[in-house]
Amino acid sequence: MRRFAAIAAILLAFPSSTHAAELFFGAAAPEVALGESFAVGVFLDAQGKEINATEGAVTFDGGALRLEAIRDGESVIPYWIERPSLSGCPDDCRVRFAGAIPGGISHPRAPLFSLVFTALVPGKTSVSADGFRALIDDGKGTDAGADISPIAFSVRSDRTAVALTEAADDVPPEPFDVTLVRDRQLYDGRVSAVFSTTDKGTGIDRYEAAERLGPQGPLLGLRWRVVESPYLLLDQSLRSSVYVKAVDRAGNARVSVLAAPALPSGIFLLAAILGILFLAITLLFVAWRFVWRTHPNPARHGH
Repeated sequence: MRRFAAIAAILLAFPSSTHAAELFFGAAAPEVALGESFAVGVFLDAQGKEINATEGAVTFDGGALRLEAIRDGESVIPYWIERPSLSGCPDDCRVRFAGAIPGGISHPRAPLFSLVFTALVPGKTSVSADGFRALIDDGKGTDAGADISPIAFSVRSDRTAVALTEAADDVPPEPFDVTLVRDRQLYDGRVSAVFSTTDKGTGIDRYEAAERLGPQGPLLGLRWRVVESPYLLLDQSLRSSVYVKAVDRAGNARVSVLAAPALPSGIFLLAAILGILFLAITLLFVAWRFVWRTHPNPARHGH
């Protein structure tokens, strides 16, 4: 809930409509074979409202199902406050998520993400959710209400498992920009970098960032580290170029670079010129000392 507060500080009102936003699931069939891998889609029905933020946790029995993968490449959520991730298994398996949708969306079947499971034991099992919430894009953070529709499966040992076929993902994430921001409410007013992108295949896995003094250069030799947006710059003097890498779950990557601003680059040039002048003066001085010692002034020796 604390993460969700970052999207809307306080819920100011509750809707009187009986048509609450609904979180529901979709799958190819209600029956699966023992050992079979299958996909379950997680969807949002906005019920005609403009929804601009949502959160929740998908729950399942870790003894009956094993989560193999999380896919968010087709998600309507461009900004994840908490990217879907697994926790609590095997006793309390849940995939938590929280995201924002600027401008809102009113689609009756908006895809949030999908989960790939493997059936472990025969019998009945289900996938559900808790803590689901959605906010209306009305400038007040109004709660849209929350309905959850679980999905049930029958795992059968007398069926032949059908292989789940997925197209290979060899396409990097979409191009994106890196923007610098300075806000008193963010990192005490220090400069940070904001970025976001999508991946139409397996979805974004992580972001990495690196900084290097001076203008944009080759990627070789950069020291990458995993970060989140907004990313607090290490070099608050803004004399470093900022490199941000988006990596999808298949390992494909795309890099966006925010080159050091023109003013710092000019400072680098001035420093280089001054350095050359200093070196030249030093060499001239050394040469003069050498000549002076080798050929002393005759007037100083008198007779």
